[in-house]
Amino acid sequence: MDAWPIALAILLPVATALLAYIFRIRAARVLAVVVMAAGLMVSALALAGRGSFTYTPESVLGLPIDTLITILDLALLGYLVWIGLSMRRLSVVLLAGLQLAGLGYLEFWLRGSTPAVLPAEPAMVIDRLAVTMNLIISGVGSLVVLFALPYMDEFERRQKAMKTRQPRFFLFLLLFLGAMNGLVFSNNLLWLYFFWEATTFSSFMLITHTGAREALANGLRALWMNLLGGLAFVLALIFLARNAHIVSLRALAGWPLAGWPGWRGLPPIGSSPDLLLLPMGLLCFAAFTKAAQFPFQTWLTGAMVAPTPVSALLHSSTMVKAAVYLIIRLAPAFRGTTLGILVAVIGGFTFMAASTTAIGQANGKRVLAYSTIANLGLIIAMAGINTPQALSAALLIIIFHAISKALLFICVGTIEHGIRTRDIEEMEGLFYKMPMTTIITVVAMTSMMLPPFGVLIGKWLAIEASVRFPLLLPFVVLGSALTVVFWSKWLGRILTVSYHRKFRLEKLPLLISASMLVLAAAVVVASFGIASVFDFLAAPVVRGQFGIAGVVTPRADLATGMGEFIPWPIFLLIVLVLLAIPISFSRVKPADIRPPYLCGENAGEKPGTSFYSARDEINLTRTGNYYVTGVFGEASINRWAYPIAVGLLLLMIGVIKP
Repeated sequence: MDAWPIALAILLPVATALLAYIFRIRAARVLAVVVMAAGLMVSALALAGRGSFTYTPESVLGLPIDTLITILDLALLGYLVWIGLSMRRLSVVLLAGLQLAGLGYLEFWLRGSTPAVLPAEPAMVIDRLAVTMNLIISGVGSLVVLFALPYMDEFERRQKAMKTRQPRFFLFLLLFLGAMNGLVFSNNLLWLYFFWEATTFSSFMLITHTGAREALANGLRALWMNLLGGLAFVLALIFLARNAHIVSLRALAGWPLAGWPGWRGLPPIGSSPDLLLLPMGLLCFAAFTKAAQFPFQTWLTGAMVAPTPVSALLHSSTMVKAAVYLIIRLAPAFRGTTLGILVAVIGGFTFMAASTTAIGQANGKRVLAYSTIANLGLIIAMAGINTPQALSAALLIIIFHAISKALLFICVGTIEHGIRTRDIEEMEGLFYKMPMTTIITVVAMTSMMLPPFGVLIGKWLAIEASVRFPLLLPFVVLGSALTVVFWSKWLGRILTVSYHRKFRLEKLPLLISASMLVLAAAVVVASFGIASVFDFLAAPVVRGQFGIAGVVTPRADLATGMGEFIPWPIFLLIVLVLLAIPISFSRVKPADIRPPYLCGENAGEKPGTSFYSARDEINLTRTGNYYVTGVFGEASINRWAYPIAVGLLLLMIGVIKP
């Protein structure tokens, strides 16, 4: 039957979350999470092996699904109002209260007076785009949750916690997985809205996990910014119900779904296409807040105070991808409009501004946060211009960024536990201390900026797609160049190592090393087989919308009208270099090693880093990166980035007003 993979993808994480919270025995929690991870992968593969189809569940335990969603939605918003009141945060109370009032108006006043869309639209649509997102959520998400099992044990030991809070932590971490799968399957806009706000709530609860003052402050900032986007979502729903009688994402966007011959979207009832720009603009605004686009980026950077699994799952590979997923769904409807151009410019500007800001960061997790914001901006820019090549670029970046960034967060969390800091400058000589983790981290970093890895191929396609858009091209080119700068700085620090005859692998818990190795293998294998990845996941989406894929795969490579990329020769070269390095080191004799000249004779205390000056004083050398915070610091960049970002948003609002 069609239903079981969908039910498994949504309900299995929810059931496991409740079990992990109720039965607070660690062994039971580990077993439940492992079984859940296996179940999610089975459901994802089952859906990937099917063609496009729709599904409309009618009831759960005899209760109509629509009624259940409404009850849960109202309860969730009511609880968010209570959180705002209990924490004395007026912005949360106001934004959640307005959503509660708007949803009540929509459900109890408009629903009875609004004619249904004909023909009736399915509640859920599973096409290749939904399958791609489901594979990311279930595959990458499961590995991150498995990593979290041993990580949280060590985290609580470091925090010297008197009582474990892991049942609560895994409750919301797993609820989030179910909510994300529900979101990407939902075609009914009211269902999609519920899952959208469920991810906001889960994110808040996980950011504030420790209960520390800093965590609460950052969690509340994330909450009110995402609630602002949720309010825009509700306003869009009300407008659509009143003026266009549309309750379906597919009907709004006119998304051409492979498997339905002749489908080109439902014509809006009693409305004009220009009128629909307002709700689409509001939904894009909601996506900007969840994707932490400038000027909303501070909620994502602040969320890095949460434990690493939260950063890896919610704030890099899955939750923020919900935002770009929504914009890609809407893209067919605003293609070629002024709204589409502004969406592209806002995304491109964020790509450039976030990449610039990352250069001035010494905290590893903040670098990863700004890199995530930048890549989300690039995906949004490509969805905004929405040509076959641009959509291909967006989809490839979504896939490869999710894998690489989840791996990077896992690596940084492991490094932090190993050396007790996130400071990039303290990672000098990391290869000697944690060789396996360092090698995997290097693979993950190079996969974000160099060939033959998938993220760079996506950026290559993005630059080609931007050539005909002069407002966007400078942002894409400059942002791509700046990306190389901040990754290179970090790579330089962790690869700085003095000669050692022998290296000893660090001891890591099985689930941590397994998660890193599987994700690292996925990065390499998927990049080597990028043509197959494109053909299976991206090409059907692009072809379904445009009739052509925009990118062809003549052999094992990707080709466009401007150029061609063949990955295997570069992989072959990398393998030869990797084989040559240990051979070269094995031939080096300790007697041949000489300390560097440091403007004076080397001192015996720390040979190679200390020397005698003219007065026979011992001087210690220190190396490090330049961060130039006067130029690349957050405060310096925000002085010009905020006014530009706000101005672009106001311009978009001016364009979409009815």
